[in-house]
Amino acid sequence: MKKEVLCPTCGAKMKRYSDRKQKVRQRWKCTDKNCKTSIPKSDEDMLSEITSIMNRLINDPEIIVSRAEEKPSLEILKAENEISRELLSTTSDKTSLREKILDCASMKFGSLSEEKIVSQRLRDIFKNQKPLKDFSHELFNRVADKVLIQSNGKIILQLTNGQRVGASDEKS
Repeated sequence: MKKEVLCPTCGAKMKRYSDRKQKVRQRWKCTDKNCKTSIPKSDEDMLSEITSIMNRLINDPEIIVSRAEEKPSLEILKAENEISRELLSTTSDKTSLREKILDCASMKFGSLSEEKIVSQRLRDIFKNQKPLKDFSHELFNRVADKVLIQSNGKIILQLTNGQRVGASDEKS
């Protein structure tokens, strides 16, 4: 796994250590010298939880949302109203109407934020994915930005759109 794992206490990177003497061999320790956070978490448990989160997203891609503002601009609303009026008119010019529709579509496309585009791309990836039996490095690398370990050992996946998702029904 090549993604950052972040400390729940201070947000710094965590590093994986292995110790054969311990019951749980793998342990994640914070790299910040002032933070003493250390969380026992086996590789198997971590990969299993990440797989569970990805399966949750496969089963319900609509969990993925964009935090960006959804309201269209005043300019787009005016263009839509003008198109509606022209559609209702019996004397509308098809060429002019086509140009207005294309201009409105261009304005709508131009107003899309990067986050909205990435969120839709993520939803599409998960919609076209079959449920996982095992951890998929390929899917993980396409959709995940970071892994967060909570102090109780639970995993939260930060997606490439910045959204955080855990294994539970709550959006993180």
